[in-house]
Amino acid sequence: MAACGVTHVVDLANTVDMTERGKERNVHYEITREEGDWGGSCPSIGSKLVVRVDDTDASPLDQHFDAMNEYMSKAMEDGGVVLVHCFRGKSRSATAVIQYLMQVEAMSLKDALGAVKAARPVVQLNVGFRKQLMDLEARLRPTEPPSIILKLKSAKPTLSSSNRRPHKAVAKKQPTALPTASESSDAAAAVGLPEPPASSSARGDGTEPPSPPPLSSAQPAT
Repeated sequence: MAACGVTHVVDLANTVDMTERGKERNVHYEITREEGDWGGSCPSIGSKLVVRVDDTDASPLDQHFDAMNEYMSKAMEDGGVVLVHCFRGKSRSATAVIQYLMQVEAMSLKDALGAVKAARPVVQLNVGFRKQLMDLEARLRPTEPPSIILKLKSAKPTLSSSNRRPHKAVAKKQPTALPTASESSDAAAAVGLPEPPASSSARGDGTEPPSPPPLSSAQPAT
């Protein structure tokens, strides 16, 4: 970051903060270099604005728009460079930059979204943030039609554990064992049928048939 000249950071990643403030949600606060733990690794960064908001459809990120704009505007007026980041750089941070372009640079939602996507093609705002940006444009441009209509339906809805269907166990059919010879005889006797014939390997007198003589090496097998 020092190589890029970054002097200020807007942190929306909900990174680890061991202070009491780190346990809260839907809050924002500024941390100076002296208070933070990045002085040794990133000495060029003078402060961070921490915005602790989750990346969910119901998160009120718009409640922090003014605080982020004030922080970023002041930093750039002083000649600084601001890095805005979240966990993946796809939703929260993108929304923060888009609304800044809309409110401070007077861009339409369509143009601001296009500029951010051109710089970072993986941008994918969640449904709640899309609606917040559309509502913001309606307030900023009340006499104009929307510059763009964003889809307000999640592509991959997430089911809670209470909405998931229980897994049904499928009983496997067990293979049927074939009856033994004695069981077959008992069954035949029970219904008055003749007993099944003896094995073809036995002779009528109960003796085994003689085995054929072995072939000698001089006799070819036929």
